Amino acid sequence: MHEGRPLSSHVPGLTEQELEVARSAEFDLGAGYPHLPAPEFIRQSYRDDRLEDLSLMMAPGWTTEKQARLDQDLAEAVEHLLGCTFREAGAELRVTFSGSVAVDRAIMACLERARSCGAQRLEVVTTSPSIDIMRDFLSERADIDTHFVDCLNGDDFPRLDLDGVLDALQRPLPANCRRAALLTSPENPTGESWSRAQLEEIAAACRRGGHTLIVDHCFLLAGVQEDLVDAVWQVADPGDDWLAIWDTGKTFGLNGDKLGFLVASESLLPYVDDVLRVLQFDVSRRQKLFFSELLRFSSFYDYVPGLGSICRANLRTLVTALEATPCRVLEPKAGSLALVELPEGQIDTETCSYLLRQGVGVVGGSSFFHGDVKRSDLVRVALARDPAHFARAVDLLRLTLNDTSHRATVGLG
Repeated sequence: MHEGRPLSSHVPGLTEQELEVARSAEFDLGAGYPHLPAPEFIRQSYRDDRLEDLSLMMAPGWTTEKQARLDQDLAEAVEHLLGCTFREAGAELRVTFSGSVAVDRAIMACLERARSCGAQRLEVVTTSPSIDIMRDFLSERADIDTHFVDCLNGDDFPRLDLDGVLDALQRPLPANCRRAALLTSPENPTGESWSRAQLEEIAAACRRGGHTLIVDHCFLLAGVQEDLVDAVWQVADPGDDWLAIWDTGKTFGLNGDKLGFLVASESLLPYVDDVLRVLQFDVSRRQKLFFSELLRFSSFYDYVPGLGSICRANLRTLVTALEATPCRVLEPKAGSLALVELPEGQIDTETCSYLLRQGVGVVGGSSFFHGDVKRSDLVRVALARDPAHFARAVDLLRLTLNDTSHRATVGLG
């Protein structure tokens, strides 16, 4: 476990790596967003003139009743896709521009909640490895302290450390300080997910300590899992302080067209509304109309099961291709990302640079580690790709990783 602000200037950030891959790789296996041909029902939504007419309508044609109906339609479409009625869980849904914005606003809502209770600081218990923007959002605020709980780093890595999280939540708090737990499920990049029983234990610990629980569920639907990943709204009690985050980007891709959502308990909803107003008047009506329609039709066309089938097939392709190499695939339990463990002594940043020169873009694992445990022998591979394109990419990946001249380049000679 690690305290403070663990910044590492020599490790390229996740977004920086993903952008470099997107701009220069023939085979982009970097970004976690799906790169798949859009199904016809999505293409039809883009071509729907009715959405354009409604999005540009002004008063008196556009009324407050229509606006309320649109917001309700979008909330119901999200609930239907995620299989939950948030009001039954004592919560409401709010919309913003992306999952990253939703995470940032969730942290700010917790900070405002802490201030309203007279606290001067907020301690956030979170996990490592995790996406670096989570760390960066926390380190931007001088009145937030971060406590990282490392994923257990043994022969069975990656494994989530439930006891470590519970121990951190039970530590004495400094005076004038409140605490929040910030989890991700499914985890990025490990593909681990918190089970319902584990979430119940963490929620109970937060309840006893008067802490806030935040869970980022952005990969909830996207990935190799056969069944829906357990969610915080399934375990939270009425009166609990909790927030959940989901976005459309990790499930649908769509080249930057996306929305982010915050699901807030009754106690946190006023703070979520306050911090959203700082950033936005609203999201565009066009986006609300578009995603209301897209989310509803995705259920009819079995889009999510199809995405899962593609991710599972590509994972099998990756595992089979790398069996004869000195690398090992750490198969995810959920999500659409896989970690590949490099041979001893091989460095992820150098390997990523070499692979990119050969046309294959992946992401180095170093940027995900923020606590005491540091690893530089992992690369992350995105699975939500066209299977034929992915197979060609993985074949090139296999040849490159098996290339003895490459191994000499990165110090394995």
